[in-house]
Amino acid sequence: MARNCYKFISTLGPLSLSFYNVVISKFLLIAYSITGIIYANEFVRPNSPFDYATQSALTVENTHAVSGVKVAWANYEALRRDFVILRNYSNDQIDKWLLKNFSRIGADQPLLNNIRNSPIPIDESAPKAVAYRPANWRRSAALEALDDDGNIVGMVDIKGFGHGAQSEFVYNDGTRSEIPSSNSAYKQVEEAKKLQGKIDALNKLKVRGHSNGLMSLGEAIAEMIREQAISKIFKHSASGLEAVESYAILKLPFNILKEDGQEEPASLYLRQANEGRNSGLFTPSFAYRDRSGKFQYTSSGSAIDFGGATFEEIEIARLWGESILQQPGKWDPQKTKPWEYAHDTAWAYAKQGNRQIIETHRQEMLSEIDNWIAKHPEIFSSNGDNSEYLNWVEKHKDLPYSEKKLAFNKFQKTNLLLLGLKRPFSEMTGNMLKKQSLL
Repeated sequence: MARNCYKFISTLGPLSLSFYNVVISKFLLIAYSITGIIYANEFVRPNSPFDYATQSALTVENTHAVSGVKVAWANYEALRRDFVILRNYSNDQIDKWLLKNFSRIGADQPLLNNIRNSPIPIDESAPKAVAYRPANWRRSAALEALDDDGNIVGMVDIKGFGHGAQSEFVYNDGTRSEIPSSNSAYKQVEEAKKLQGKIDALNKLKVRGHSNGLMSLGEAIAEMIREQAISKIFKHSASGLEAVESYAILKLPFNILKEDGQEEPASLYLRQANEGRNSGLFTPSFAYRDRSGKFQYTSSGSAIDFGGATFEEIEIARLWGESILQQPGKWDPQKTKPWEYAHDTAWAYAKQGNRQIIETHRQEMLSEIDNWIAKHPEIFSSNGDNSEYLNWVEKHKDLPYSEKKLAFNKFQKTNLLLLGLKRPFSEMTGNMLKKQSLL
């Protein structure tokens, strides 16, 4: 079973939001006049392949259907909200829909059988399907979501999809150039042939970073937990921020190969479709830090990719951090409890096949975020009021993607005050400072 270790390790002290954090939060009011406001669940998202047409260097590739895939976890609420055809489906029916549409892997990943992954069981009898990759999506891809008649009803972004059409090249300002051999599926095959019999060198190849094309089940669970925690913090704080939401985690029927014969279960991490990628999203530091990922966000401003996210506000750090004594700037996201517990949970699920293991882990982890939010009404509102935006969403939900995007950009420019602000900003800031005894 997943560890039930999410207890306070000592009596919690006062809220540790520093004066610096308050200044940062206040600066958000100015920053959003430049970057726009960030809203929930990536409302302005691609709904068909044509919506990616403006992406430079977009590639299309055939995919391989994989047999034996299982749904490990699913966000049924988000799936029913975003895909009309699923609103009357049972959970079991949604599981079947997920497996039918997304049990696939990138075109080049089978080349790395017995090099970076155990053999992939390919279903040659399955219908053909393609994947779309904007520039530099080397382990991610966008796939069409289809109804029972084969009609496109939306798109889904999949992380851990394996090597494919973007494996060989990198794009900078529209210019294509070859990427380092360590990130190329074909060159890894050539390298592995040359290293036959050289155990140490082959071990180094197997643990080479950012090059296997895949996502372990533990990594996917950790990313989902971080996304949901960050979404909660965003929703209930005065930040006005939100994140691209997780849809599901599919367990693949093969493993990622590690050094000395070790293996990890592979997975597909499904999330809302999105386009564009930038770094440097401005967030209040009590939400999360992202030194390695550099606070990525989509073209419409939603936070995305939380593999490098750490939670360093002192109360959450005591629960989720590696140690309360970690030095500032030295946090390793792979040595924190969301990472460690997620991998323990992944192995427990892989051995037992009980999906409730993952759901129990999710609930236990997020309950601590809920408790933290509830303890600090001076910062967090009870429901994260964003009625103005929700009214706008309802009014514009049926627009074609291109028109919706233009309307959203206009909405951003004319709504510079942060949504969900429970009290006047000066009052909230004052309460923050009083909590710190700085006034």
